[in-house]
Formats: sequence, structure tokens, C-alpha cells
Amino acid sequence: MAETLGVSQQTINSYEVGRRRVPVSALPTLARALGVSLEELLGQDASAARKRGPAPKLQQQIERIQQLPRTQQRFVMQMLDTVLQQAAP
Repeated sequence: MAETLGVSQQTINSYEVGRRRVPVSALPTLARALGVSLEELLGQDASAARKRGPAPKLQQQIERIQQLPRTQQRFVMQMLDTVLQQAAP
């Protein structure tokens, strides 16, 4: 699990005993590794979540980015940072 999340075994142990919290950004990877949906991981009824309809396009894109290799994720984040900096007043 540590390798999958890109953290140390000590960090995983800290998550397990409640000394540290799992970052929100790691939840999709954790859910995939455990073979459950995000809703199930968070203790929500998965069927109720499906009734809301499809995820917004931005959420779908974020989920796709999270599936990319880390180097490509960093590249996308750098591009977004550049665009957001240029758009800032």
C-alpha cells in the first residue's frame, strides 16, 4: 500500500493508527487499491451517489489526471499553475 500511495510504511502506519490523516488527493488511489468506490471508502451508499447523475466535467478530468503517472501529473499541475497565475488580477 505504501508503494501504491508513494509514501513510507511509517506513514501508512500513522494513517492506520490515526496519528495522520490520508490526504484527500490520495483517496482515489486508495479506493482503487482497495477495490472500492470513493463513496464506499468514505462510508457513503454508492447507489445513492450514482443517483446524482454524472460527475461534472472538471471532476471527471481530475479523476483522469490522478490516473496518470506522477511525472505527467506534475506537468499538468505546472500548466494549471501557469494559467491560473496569468488569470490572477
